[in-house]
Amino acid sequence: MAEFKIVFVLILLPLLQHITGQTTNQLPYYEGLPNSFSVDEDAEIGFIVSEITAKDPEGEKVTMSLDGIGKDILNIVDERGDVNMTGLSPLTRRLSLKKKLDRE
Repeated sequence: MAEFKIVFVLILLPLLQHITGQTTNQLPYYEGLPNSFSVDEDAEIGFIVSEITAKDPEGEKVTMSLDGIGKDILNIVDERGDVNMTGLSPLTRRLSLKKKLDRE
């Protein structure tokens, strides 16, 4: 069984950046995000690659997005499997395969 190693760049975008008085909005961050994920090449569409959690220090809404090869082969889904990238902090979502992997 061939193993296909993919490295993803995940971008976290705050929906709301503002400065109120002397308090500056702090950027959201991923908690415990691994640097890479290993996925078998024959993994089925919908296979859960990893679970990720984003936190905003002020508890604001956060939006997760994928860049590079990640956006072509992965979806960000909620616990029901629906594509859903936005929610209140802390936001936990899953990365699922949106198409079969092909090493060639």
